[in-house]
Amino acid sequence: YVDRNYTGTDFPVVLEHEMIHLMTIARNGDGPRAPLLLQEGWAVYLTGGHYRFGEPLQDRAAALTALGEYTPLAELANSFAGAQHEAAYIEAGAFVEYLAGRFGRERLTEMMFHPAGGKSGAGVMDTMLRTEFGRTLAECEADWLGRLRSAAPDPETVRGVEFTMDMFDLIREYQQAYAAGVSIYDLFLPDPARARAEQITADYLPPPETADAAALELMFQAA
Repeated sequence: YVDRNYTGTDFPVVLEHEMIHLMTIARNGDGPRAPLLLQEGWAVYLTGGHYRFGEPLQDRAAALTALGEYTPLAELANSFAGAQHEAAYIEAGAFVEYLAGRFGRERLTEMMFHPAGGKSGAGVMDTMLRTEFGRTLAECEADWLGRLRSAAPDPETVRGVEFTMDMFDLIREYQQAYAAGVSIYDLFLPDPARARAEQITADYLPPPETADAAALELMFQAA
């Protein structure tokens, strides 16, 4: 509900991100889809940020490495939905941006529009990278990580990334405590029938209107 957006995110960024998903799905039709890491990274890269336009993705990914929050890509590809959300999206967006810079946006688009099939996210990513770029996932990651580790993220960026992760973890705790029908483990909004059956209804209902909830949301906005 945009009239009570206590997350500090820019709604146009979220809307553009989701529209990119819709267009990519429409382009690929009923064929296989890329692993979530690439799907979300693609949307973050094309939007130019995760929660705001113009986020410096490489700097923020370098901050993740400085904080010890970087997840190896194979591990992240196989368990994207269960990873810390903000860190996962920063890492995914920055990796896709690296691929665009290293191999060209046109070839990256070709890869995203012709994903490989398979069950393992890491295995599918490896196949896609080999097919389009002639490089394995491990080779791409090693080159990219070398660049990140050679960078020196400024302290303000590091603090900003750490604050974003902590802040949104607190917001999720608030939502679980005060908003009935929340599932932080579902990346995608379920259809109404499934939402009712599984009691994941918070996305379809106004947020709580208790005094405690209003006070907490004001504190989130002030932060």
